[in-house]
Amino acid sequence: MSVGIWNCTFYLVDDEGEYIRNKDGSVRLYDSNNKIDYSTWSEYLTEEDLIPLPSRRTQYDEVESPEDYQHHTSNINYRSS
Repeated sequence: MSVGIWNCTFYLVDDEGEYIRNKDGSVRLYDSNNKIDYSTWSEYLTEEDLIPLPSRRTQYDEVESPEDYQHHTSNINYRSS
């Protein structure tokens, strides 16, 4: 069995160590511009290194595979604050 990466979300921290926030005070989250090579990130992980996430419904539920996820997210309109 091998480990893959399904989704990756990023955030920024300023020089004082504070999270960059949206106008409503929530932490501003970022997606990649699809130019990042994730292929080696999970190379040294095994199933024993992971814990299952609780089942929950998200906007990505209809996505069947990581390849479909990339296509699906290209159709999402993100708002910047």
